[in-house]
Amino acid sequence: MSDTHEALTVVEVQGLPPAVVVADAMVKSAAITLIALEVNTLGALTIKASGDTAAAAAAHDAGKAIARQLDALVGATVIPRYSSPAYPMWIACKPSVSGLLKSRNHLIPADRLLPVDDRSMGMLETRGFVGAVAALDAMLKSADVELLAKEKIGQTRVSVLVRGDVSAVTASLAAGAVQAERVGTLASAHVIPHPDPVIQALFPRPQGQ
Repeated sequence: MSDTHEALTVVEVQGLPPAVVVADAMVKSAAITLIALEVNTLGALTIKASGDTAAAAAAHDAGKAIARQLDALVGATVIPRYSSPAYPMWIACKPSVSGLLKSRNHLIPADRLLPVDDRSMGMLETRGFVGAVAALDAMLKSADVELLAKEKIGQTRVSVLVRGDVSAVTASLAAGAVQAERVGTLASAHVIPHPDPVIQALFPRPQGQ
């Protein structure tokens, strides 16, 4: 059986905001390559990254620890040498759009990283679309933030992402959470004060632009 030369780590996390927080911690913890966040349509995402064995192990440990803190860990492992025949299908997936959800199945960093944006990233996830619509309206009205993206990952989970300075993002999420709870179900809300450029490259521009 043939295998790859780099180690692989995969960490599966329930919910998009927790998954992005975990991925950010992983890329900051070690010299790894973030391959993708793959949506499993059951409300979880698998973070896939590669590097040398020590880096992959360090990223795995950091990601697993954060996921546990967030009570969002589904599973995690490190594979020192992954099978080459399986790699193209299971790991290095091409970008695709779910016909059912009309959303991305794989969040993949852009080939070219955009100039570093030092603003914070805020993410709020609801169970149900109505809650997300109401939350986003409140978020944009309550603070000076920019809409970054909307993502759907299955199991009625809808996430809205904004960016701005940390105080504005924090205030925005607080206002959005109130509305999400009023008309729907809030799943989670998280702020990343200084997202890594690779994480920023998962959401390179506001949707529709």
